[in-house]
This record gives sequence, structure tokens and C-alpha cells, in this order.
Amino acid sequence: MSKSFQPKIIVILFFCAFISFNSAMSQIGTWTQKSNFAGFARARAISFSIGTKGYIGTGRGENNMDAIDFWEYDPQNDTWTQKADLGNTGRIGGTGFSIGNKGYAGIGASNGQPKSDIWEYNPQNNTWVQKAFYPGIGKSNAVSFNIGNFGYVGTGSPSGTIGNETKDFWEYNPANNSWSQKTDFGGIQRNRAIGFSIGTKGYIGTGYHFDGTRPISFNDFWEYDPQNNTWTEKASVQELERNNGVGFSTDSKGYIGMGYNYKTDFWQYDPNTNSWLQVLSFSGEGRLFASSFSIGNKGYIGMGYSVGTNGTILYNDLWEYEEQPLSLLEIELQNKLKVYPNPTTNIINISTDLNIIEIIVFDSQGKEQLKTTKHTGINISSFSSGTYYLNIKTATGETVKKIIKN
Repeated sequence: MSKSFQPKIIVILFFCAFISFNSAMSQIGTWTQKSNFAGFARARAISFSIGTKGYIGTGRGENNMDAIDFWEYDPQNDTWTQKADLGNTGRIGGTGFSIGNKGYAGIGASNGQPKSDIWEYNPQNNTWVQKAFYPGIGKSNAVSFNIGNFGYVGTGSPSGTIGNETKDFWEYNPANNSWSQKTDFGGIQRNRAIGFSIGTKGYIGTGYHFDGTRPISFNDFWEYDPQNNTWTEKASVQELERNNGVGFSTDSKGYIGMGYNYKTDFWQYDPNTNSWLQVLSFSGEGRLFASSFSIGNKGYIGMGYSVGTNGTILYNDLWEYEEQPLSLLEIELQNKLKVYPNPTTNIINISTDLNIIEIIVFDSQGKEQLKTTKHTGINISSFSSGTYYLNIKTATGETVKKIIKN
């Protein structure tokens, strides 16, 4: 069956009084339901954005019908417009990315057979042009992203199911319509992972690998540096372990969430501090094989499916995630509270003329590590290296400061 939704908005305050730090941090951001996707409900679709518009197409709908249609979403008017079909056959498990003012989509599977075709979309004249075939093994559920003027595709499975996972990684150059093989993904080969880019770096994480007896889900997270063609493992948290999740990136942050067993949690990655922060959980229903794209500092998630007592449910909803701006009070508190030295190896101090009532130090997973009323000479020498958060309660209000322990 398919499921339609009536638009609604869910707004959560940035910090709520008298709740724990972990609960408060998990409520950062806003999810707003937008107009339902105008095509039929589906999962395993391709998605990307070009400029101020988002695009979703292909995928599998009811009666195992593989779609060929493609649609454009205009966030300014909250409207969907059907565009030219992609290729000449329907597909599932494909992937897409954008470079400049063009979109690129392809691979996946059609009628159970892996595909390796790649197509370029020009929104100016609404046309698809076939480009050089993906040179790796045709596959489903690969990840892709762009960095500058290049596109990148890797991981996935030729069968699209358990087994035969890959870790090869390829760069596409639209200037000469060519593919170049790059250093294999730094982690274990996998399927159904999540990938995105932030600035000049690419990121891949989560997913699963079949070890011969059972599928193993991952929570690792890796950064790709195209300048040096190298992979570096980055920070992770146990709660990231999942497959069939979804992700997107804004101008300065990355987001991972949802996935197997119909999770709805969401996590924000900050590349500047190499740290994760739990944010507001997805406000729709938990699902697998959702689609996502981002426009500016907003992320969009929709489609996908779930299986319940009434059978398979396909979704056609679309949700917008917006990073929560600081309130005027929050900005004032941030400006009046200076934490130093930061980074530190043992002692932290807080310089302020405000009346501090209490300071609680939490780790990156929201676990309380220390509570004090002091604001100078706070000793954290026994803490492990990593990112910590100071929840500072003053007579004026509460705020949070981030510190790095070396």
C-alpha cells in the first residue's frame, strides 16, 4: 500500500528549561512537512539538487513497478513539477549527484540486472544526455557526492542484495566525460552506506557487509581527501550503527539518520571539531531506502518504505530539516561567556561577569561527566581526549559551550 500525509509543522525550541542536556541537545533543529511528492509513492529512488531546486525520480512503487519518471521540487513555492524521464528503462537503487548546474544519475538495477549507465541532466532545457558508462561493476545502492567540479561514486553491490559488497571508488570528470579509479574506500567493503561532501572533503559511513553467516552493520565514518587521494577514519558514536539510512550535508555540517529497524534518530557531524551531536529525530515515520537532498542550510527527506502488520507501506511524503538559529538570549549568553584554554589538556576556566549557578560537563554522547559551581580551575585532566560540552546555567539563562580535550 502507499501512504499519503497531510502537511503539518513540528517546531521544537532550541533549549527547553528544566530538561537534561542530552534531551535538550537531541531537540536541536526543526522538521517541517512539505507538499507530498507528486508522483506515486516509492522507495530506492535517485535524488540530488541543482542550485535552488531538488530532484527525485526512478525507484520502485507498488506491484514492484520500477519507475522511470523524474520530478523537480521548488522549495520557494513548495511545488512539484514532472520533468523528462531518465533513460529508457525503470531502475531501482541508482545514485545521483550534481556538478555546477547539471545533475548526474544512473547505475542501479533494472529487472534484477545491474546497470552501469550514467546520464547528465540539464535543467535549462529539461533534457538527459547519456555520458560515459560507469567503469566499475554495475551496482545498486552505491553512494555518491561531488567535490568541486568532480563527482564520486563508490561501494554498493552488483546484486543489490546481501553479499558481493564492494569498496571501489571512482571519480567522474565532466570536462572530458571520463572516469578515473581512485583509492578504494578506507573501510570494509559494504552496501547501503551513506555518503555526502562538506567543502573540499567527501564522507562515507554506516552500511553493512555480509561476513558469510550474517550481515554486519557499521558505525564507522571515513573522510576522503581528493587532493591526496587518501581516506582517514574519523570520529563515530555507537548509535550511528545502521544500514539503509539516509544522509545529507549543509554548507558546514553533515547529517546521518534513520535506517534499519525503522530508526528515526538523527546525528549532526561537525568536520571542524570531528564530533557528532544528536539532533531532533525525524518527525515522520521510520523507514528504509528514503531519498534525500539539500539546498543551502536545509535538508530534505522523503519516500522510502516500511513493513508492518498490514504489509509494505510506501511513502510519498517530504520533510524539510532546518538548522536551528541561536535566539537573541543565546547569542548574548555566548558572547558573555568565554571558555579558555580551548583546546585544553587539564584545566578550563570561564570568564564572565554573569552569576553562574551551575556547570555540568557532558561527553559527546550526552553522558554527564562532572558537575560544579566553580567557573575557574575546573579540572578535566582525567577525561579521555575528545569533544565535551559545558551546560552553563546562569541567573540570566542557560547555554552550551563546546570544548576539546587533548
